[in-house]
Amino acid sequence: PPMLMFPHPAFRPPLLLTPVLAGALALSLVACGDGGPSPGCDPGDLDCSVFSTPSPTDDATAFERAPGCAVYGTPRQTGRLPTGLVEASGLVRSAWDPGRLWVHNDSNNPAELFAIATDGTLLARIDMPVGNRDWEDIARGPCDENDAQGRCIYLGEIGDNNATHPWIEVYRFREPQSLDGVTSLSRSQIEIMRVRYPDGPRDAEAMWVDTRQNVWIASKEPGGLTRLYTIPFRATVPEQIRVLTFVDQFLLRDVLSEEDARTQRVTAADFEAETGRVIFRTRDFAFEFALAGRPLTRLFNAPVRTVPAADEPQGEAIAWGPNGGYYHTSEGPEARPLLRALRRGSHALSTRCSPLRSAARPSGCSAQPAGDPVVGTRCSTRRPEAP
Repeated sequence: PPMLMFPHPAFRPPLLLTPVLAGALALSLVACGDGGPSPGCDPGDLDCSVFSTPSPTDDATAFERAPGCAVYGTPRQTGRLPTGLVEASGLVRSAWDPGRLWVHNDSNNPAELFAIATDGTLLARIDMPVGNRDWEDIARGPCDENDAQGRCIYLGEIGDNNATHPWIEVYRFREPQSLDGVTSLSRSQIEIMRVRYPDGPRDAEAMWVDTRQNVWIASKEPGGLTRLYTIPFRATVPEQIRVLTFVDQFLLRDVLSEEDARTQRVTAADFEAETGRVIFRTRDFAFEFALAGRPLTRLFNAPVRTVPAADEPQGEAIAWGPNGGYYHTSEGPEARPLLRALRRGSHALSTRCSPLRSAARPSGCSAQPAGDPVVGTRCSTRRPEAP
């Protein structure tokens, strides 16, 4: 189906970090929503998986009414990734410990997961009983219908640089509450779901899981295109391959400039059920969607804006933090710095820079106090909504 878009400006903060601080793990914002289903939505339908606010049409204030909608501070280094994380490709926060993150390498590296503290301290290094053909993202989600805390880890074996693999896999296991003595997982602790795309093999590096155990995969396509697919998680038996459902597609030029969009590809994503936000990472940028009452099947119709990202050699991983904000980090052979950007006060974003149904580029687009070096004045405009 065609992708319906409406125009709006979006912040694009300048990349101010020095090379010493490149490859960061950064923290930014979170927005609030009071939850609840959309009127007329069947709770048993996939489209009703998550709602961020009860009003599905209040796009003009989607980024303004919450405390998290503030300007951002400059990312500050809190530590470095531990030895062994040379190609950090996926990142997710723990359900048990707000100071714990899970990280993994991608292809051509051992099949192991790293539990680290937010200062980069290694907490555990866990051998996995499945191969690492090309792990590209990691997510947190429910273990079953009774798990409201999302205490399972989902690991995405979804990379396919040459778009040739006939299937991809998602692994699910319960996150250990305590890491004492945990050095490996057994095959009996892992559930495996093998799937294929309905329209042929493709590369992907971004995955998240919603509160109803639906797995969402965003592809990495040429020309800045991203295609969204979904499927409810159900473990498969050997030789069984389930089929993903195509949902929608998105062009990076709808949030980035034409020039930037041509060189960027989606490399990571994360979903925050509490606020109905989905954040995406590309090599050089990050941007977020606010569902504002929409189901995830209409994600690409939601308001979107760029958010701060450190100047990294190859941005590959992003995850929401436990108390608002987000972390991100980069691949690279050297130990990558971890950074955290705190919110700067409670300055609301100007309505001139909010998602508005107007094709005109606004004058200005800066709501920061005088001299604030973080929020830029460049705005981008999405294409008009199709009739």
